[in-house]
Amino acid sequence: MRFRVQRLPQLGETITIETHPAGFHRLFTYRDYRVFDADGQLIAEAASKWLLMDTQNRRLAPIPADFIVRFKMPDPADCLPRPELKLPPWQSAERQRTFRVAWYDLDFNGHLNNVVYLNWMLEALAAPVLQNGQLQQLDIIYRAEAQWQDEVRAEVQTLDTHRFLHRLVRTNDQKELATALTDWTPNQ
Repeated sequence: MRFRVQRLPQLGETITIETHPAGFHRLFTYRDYRVFDADGQLIAEAASKWLLMDTQNRRLAPIPADFIVRFKMPDPADCLPRPELKLPPWQSAERQRTFRVAWYDLDFNGHLNNVVYLNWMLEALAAPVLQNGQLQQLDIIYRAEAQWQDEVRAEVQTLDTHRFLHRLVRTNDQKELATALTDWTPNQ
């Protein structure tokens, strides 16, 4: 997923969120999200790429043709650019924090909710980045599932003064669960 922020909504502000399918390709399906303020100005957008999984055998599955037919696809010119699948190579963690998957962190499939992945990645950043910065862009790649009571280590590597590489690693087998790249600007 690639998430871009023009500005965050203010407390109590009315916003509108629009989402729609943005295409299919073999095993992948795409979905776009846009957030508008009360004046109709775009304040954030996200492009996501999803895989379909057979929940019985835990393997990737092709998207059924009849499923694709049910959706009216938008004009490709109206779709956001597809998110990248490559991030800078990981070197070493400068900061880290460990979490344990709690019952309330699970989604309806019994896996760590994808929003929690992001929260934990950001929690590992240094306080001045979080307190004095504004997230402008986030690219995140989910690689594996975490389950109830797994211990997960969030790691951060600084790329430059405003860009950070993140990853989540399951501690018992060192499996990389997700990677992300964040881009920050100073608060105004």
